[in-house]
Amino acid sequence: MPIRDEALRKVSGLYYHAFVPITITNPANDKFIHTYGMLDTGASCCNIPAAMARRLGHNVEKGKENITLGAGGDTVGYLHTAKIEMMHPTTFKCFHTISACLIDCPVGLPHVLLGVSAFMADYKLIMDYPKGKFSLMKEG
Repeated sequence: MPIRDEALRKVSGLYYHAFVPITITNPANDKFIHTYGMLDTGASCCNIPAAMARRLGHNVEKGKENITLGAGGDTVGYLHTAKIEMMHPTTFKCFHTISACLIDCPVGLPHVLLGVSAFMADYKLIMDYPKGKFSLMKEG
């Protein structure tokens, strides 16, 4: 499963970040989206943009309101049930699944954040900015 020397992606023309392909599923209706999630060691949990949650069939504002402190200040999100499967960027085989659970869906979030709890805590992430690459491997 190790991901080795995968290219970092430029976001907003400013910074390079590590992304992996993911599938997000709404277990209530089996709607799913294939997209990419950013590996975010600064995020305590995983987040799905509210706009994506709508495409999955969630009535976003009907979820439990959740206010969190993000890098840009307080953000308003709504909790909804989703399952996230992380795929290897070369083989597209699933290497990690977050079972259906409540996930925050912040309004205005530009992309999926894959945070520490339920995902990053189990992995070692190496960011090689000079080479523009990242590696990710399971510890233990």
